Amino acid sequence: MKFSNSQIDEIRNKLNLEEVISEYTEGLKPQSGNMVCPCLFHQETQPSMHIYPDGHFYCFGCQENGDVFSFIQKIEGIGFPQAVEMLAKKAGVKLHPDQEGKRSSKKKSSVSKEVFYETLRKSADLFIKNLHASHGSHAYKYLKERGLSDEIIASFELGFAQESWSSLKKHLTASVGVPAGIESRVLSVKQERVFDTFRNRLMFPIKDVAGRTVAFGGRALEDEEPKYLNSSESPFFKKSKLLYGMDQARKAIALENEAIVSEGYVDVLSLHQFGFSNSVGVLGTAFTKEQAQILSNLCDSLLFIFDGDAAGRRAAFKATSLALQAGSNCRVVLLPEGEDADSSLQKYGAQFMYRARGSAPDGLSFCLEMLKRGAPKRVIEWLKQFMANLRDYRLRAFYLPQIVNELNLSEEEFRRWEEYGISSTEAERIAFPAPSGDVCASPPEEPAPAPLDISDQDLEILWGFAVQPTYCAHIPKDFSFPFSSQAGEIIFNKLKDGATFTAQEEGLLERCRTLYRGPKSLHDWFSGLRATFGDFSSNHM
Repeated sequence: MKFSNSQIDEIRNKLNLEEVISEYTEGLKPQSGNMVCPCLFHQETQPSMHIYPDGHFYCFGCQENGDVFSFIQKIEGIGFPQAVEMLAKKAGVKLHPDQEGKRSSKKKSSVSKEVFYETLRKSADLFIKNLHASHGSHAYKYLKERGLSDEIIASFELGFAQESWSSLKKHLTASVGVPAGIESRVLSVKQERVFDTFRNRLMFPIKDVAGRTVAFGGRALEDEEPKYLNSSESPFFKKSKLLYGMDQARKAIALENEAIVSEGYVDVLSLHQFGFSNSVGVLGTAFTKEQAQILSNLCDSLLFIFDGDAAGRRAAFKATSLALQAGSNCRVVLLPEGEDADSSLQKYGAQFMYRARGSAPDGLSFCLEMLKRGAPKRVIEWLKQFMANLRDYRLRAFYLPQIVNELNLSEEEFRRWEEYGISSTEAERIAFPAPSGDVCASPPEEPAPAPLDISDQDLEILWGFAVQPTYCAHIPKDFSFPFSSQAGEIIFNKLKDGATFTAQEEGLLERCRTLYRGPKSLHDWFSGLRATFGDFSSNHM
């Protein structure tokens, strides 16, 4: 999603970074002409985060820094386009439809984003009203029997869909219209007949990080299949990129530097009710790579709570692998078979969860113990896939020695498999040779490409572009920086074009973001580029 430079500047100029940060902390105080507070991105009590009058912040503890957009991205765990939308609303800046760029989804919606959100809001309002009406009394009774408080029911806006084929349809007809209901997935069409998608179900609104309802999860209250029914995906709702309860939990996650991840809607509600307000849930599917990256942007540690049966262990193994690949610390709580987070809390209280969290194994140890039970070929396949999908290539140096040591593999042999592109079949034969004789694998005719390297000078040029790619829009297409390494030129061009990075390039990009840090704003960095290479941009930032 793209926005014009003038709109970005208008938002930045209308917002006071100090006021934005004050919404997340009560610890702001003046010091030497600046404002300071304990850093919101790592655990501490000293005022190490400085907010400067020119609109940027810098933490002298963890070196986190940036402007109002990067602050919102980090604290909310969202991307730049979502941060622009959130801050535009706060600043009262209208983002024109022709400036919103391409959608990530190839399928376009015939309703506008505003109408979509309005349709879901009106649907949620009706469901809430139903829950507290006589025809929803059995749904409300169910929630109370599950031990949920009125406060939690109201806070998460739980509701009830009547056992009717047209209740919601009639409600929407008078306002946004039936087509909007169909496009928003709360109405369905079959053989030219339009009807309510959810009927006689307890309704859980699914919200984005801005608190806007984008979908629903509906739980059957009778012996009906499916037990849980989620809204179909739409151009404005991708379940792999959202987590249930994130709008409620994001501040606690950022402040505690940890997220608790469970499997069910009611699990999340109970965790919040018992004081674990940093809890979120997956949306009726397995934990995804996108969800792992969202949480890794927001905090350092994840705690997974899964059932202790075979399916729960498999789910925990996959989720933990993805979290480790994203660079997060993680631990796994496996509950007794037949128990979930909700039932355990209702039976034993918060102390049960504190004890379980304290004794939970770390994610890497859990994965390796699971792998030891599998066939050798499964171990090798997992290891190769795990290493290939690391978010930051530098994590290899951290994980590989631990993994090969624990699994009794040869680190030297593993690196040789990668260097020469040996297939997983050949790798398996080398790691676990047949007793009948030696096996020798020959390298392919074409060796693997040489690793990319990048100079310190290029890192300094690229730093701001890596931190905030929108700065690329200020560089004329015919201008080229005098990069001293091929990697620098490749990365800059891909940033400018919005192209996809290889694993090596992604690692260099992450190195670029983290290696060159200093108490300077992006504005200072960009001004430095102009002073060094000439006033190449007509758009002053």
